[in-house]
Amino acid sequence: MTKDERQLPFFVYGTLLPGQPNAYVWGQSIVVQDKATLTPGRLYDLGDYPICVETADGLVHGLVITVRTTDYDAVLAELDALEGYMPDRPDESEYIRVSRKVQLENGTAVTAWVYIAPPHFTPMLPMIPDGDWLAYAQYKGSRSDAWWQAFRRRLSAIQQQSAQQNTDES
Repeated sequence: MTKDERQLPFFVYGTLLPGQPNAYVWGQSIVVQDKATLTPGRLYDLGDYPICVETADGLVHGLVITVRTTDYDAVLAELDALEGYMPDRPDESEYIRVSRKVQLENGTAVTAWVYIAPPHFTPMLPMIPDGDWLAYAQYKGSRSDAWWQAFRRRLSAIQQQSAQQNTDES
């Protein structure tokens, strides 16, 4: 890692976004966060979190997060551990950390760390449309909630029907 790369901001696109399950990693360390996009790339659904795959086309929505200089090393170590990235053994890592150009909402290009799928990763999972994890997770959650609500209603109806049959047989 060169001296210039040491304090790069982070481009995040999934559960590290504010309001998501792993946002706790940032603590009070965030000093700046800007909407940004990474191109090219695609997000894939691994169940509870996404993975970014470098592709010939596509777009990934996220944030560029800059942390306090005094917290940088601790945040970087926490992120590496969370993402399963081993700087000394990247070939054995779940994700790899790479520096990439991303475009801020105002059009400015910045270089940031991005955790992406290792080169041998073959996406055989659902692609996240539009490269937007937050929109996808909200849609996925609302569909899941609707399914569970329908299931509970059906189960309740079956239980009531069963209770009525037991009463009728008595």
